[in-house]
Amino acid sequence: MKKKNVFGILYNALYLQNKDEVEIDLDALMLVAIEQDDYSFDCGLLGLGWLITFLVQLEYFELDVEEVLYDFDDNMYKLAMKAIADRESQIDHLFELIVYFQQRLQSKINYNNFYRRFSLYECLRLLIEKLTKTISEDQISIFQLSKVSCKMSYLIKTCLNEREIEVIYYDQMEFLISCFEKKSHLTELETQALCYTLLSANQYKNPFWEMRLEHVLHSKGALSEEVRFLIGLNDIGFNEKIDISTLGFTGIIEKDQLLFFVATNVAKIHAESILNSPIQA
Repeated sequence: MKKKNVFGILYNALYLQNKDEVEIDLDALMLVAIEQDDYSFDCGLLGLGWLITFLVQLEYFELDVEEVLYDFDDNMYKLAMKAIADRESQIDHLFELIVYFQQRLQSKINYNNFYRRFSLYECLRLLIEKLTKTISEDQISIFQLSKVSCKMSYLIKTCLNEREIEVIYYDQMEFLISCFEKKSHLTELETQALCYTLLSANQYKNPFWEMRLEHVLHSKGALSEEVRFLIGLNDIGFNEKIDISTLGFTGIIEKDQLLFFVATNVAKIHAESILNSPIQA
């Protein structure tokens, strides 16, 4: 049985499709998080706020997101401002905050409330600014940077004005592609990073980047299940919505983490396709 955290509940909701169990687990986790004043992502209010908004967007629940998360937002603003001001903020925590605000901005209800939407947008913009500053100051791996590139392309396609991050995004992509092209051999983690970067290029629809990355990828030999999954995601293309049921999780250890990545970084995931996907052990 999947452990009852945000990632496990997401997996249960999208694959096991036991709505009653999902609602029970959500209520239980929410109660504990409120009692313990837990604002973490995996078991706390930050992650639960994202998950509720995401599932409502998929029409998994019928819920007034604005009513449920109105007080959440104020506390998330405070968390975001603290992270932005903190010189020691970790990239993973910034990612978690970005995931919350990107999802809130995609809530259709927010379009009717200019001031709330403006606040959400400004928080997201400042978090991205903080993330890029942190990246420039810290030594981060190609693997981490490739995931940042996916996030950038996702935000451009969904909820952020391209002008806010266009220059930074282009510089990141050119740097990553050059790194891959210069390497005579790629480790498993570097191959995954290449796939994430290719995913970003595909999502952004830059055929020149795609061609360069695919050339490097095709020279790679044996591939892990994780890499095969990412290649399958790339091969589908981004002109149509993606049916996740065509992608296999067989052999992948951290299925719920990979599903979370897809849910928060791929803009063309089809809601009905996810909810109608077959159960995969």
